[in-house]
Amino acid sequence: MKKKYTVKILTDDNDVDNFFELKEWDKFVLSSPQGCIFCMSWWLRLVCPKGFKIIIVKNNQGIVGGMPLQNEKDDLYPYGVPYYLTPYTDTSGTINSSSGFVGKAIKFQDATYSYICANINANNEAKWQSYAAVYTSINNAFLKTFRLGFMYTRFKAPLIVDDPQDKRSAQKRIYTDFDTTAELMNLADQKDDRHTGKDVLSNLRMDEGGLVFVNRLPVIPIPQLNGAPLTPIYCIDFAKFIPYVQDGYWMEEGEPLTDRGQHTTFTVFLDGAHNNLCLNRRTCGFLLHKVS
Repeated sequence: MKKKYTVKILTDDNDVDNFFELKEWDKFVLSSPQGCIFCMSWWLRLVCPKGFKIIIVKNNQGIVGGMPLQNEKDDLYPYGVPYYLTPYTDTSGTINSSSGFVGKAIKFQDATYSYICANINANNEAKWQSYAAVYTSINNAFLKTFRLGFMYTRFKAPLIVDDPQDKRSAQKRIYTDFDTTAELMNLADQKDDRHTGKDVLSNLRMDEGGLVFVNRLPVIPIPQLNGAPLTPIYCIDFAKFIPYVQDGYWMEEGEPLTDRGQHTTFTVFLDGAHNNLCLNRRTCGFLLHKVS
């Protein structure tokens, strides 16, 4: 009988399926002639402070191969957006304590700061400063802060999502951690009895699937932001971000690998990497955050 192979990525999070498959991966490592302690999930947790992922290959009998990888820095953030949407007002790492187009400096992996963002000095170019605002808790005052961010950055949902006049249409999204999303859900429930849904900027509601919407835009909870400093809420307009690929970094074909259980089967990996280019830092979205 012909075996069917599938490829899956395991991540180090609290997902139940991941938990059991990581246990299965550890058993596979222990039974494999090529297995070693450095591939065990408990070891990866110790030596990968940014987290890790394991690319596994399975058939109907279980795991037949895999490769553990350490997460890169950008994997901790949604789409590398914090490079453009920042709370830092200077190169000393001062955190914004007000609201407005105050996001000037960017923070690098080595904990240094710079005004140069995408080769433009944000300290000299006021139009290259991102919008940031402080909130303290999820309440009515938070909604006002949210509305101001919508207005200053023109961040409103289009009436026609797929605009026929725009060949490169994209979606707007809101990203935050699990706790903040749950607090937004609670606030929506509190307003449900008296909320009409007709106001443009304060439209806070829940859909049938339990997802909370602000101004018709879904709030997406992502585990990478759980425990992130300043409890950030990223509001992103993907129409202002263009992925681009440097020459030689796309669809790079690796050497054929012989399957360990079927010598007549070969696997070839195609690798690629891209960066995001921001067209307009003032209108690509905004960042809401706490002061600590």
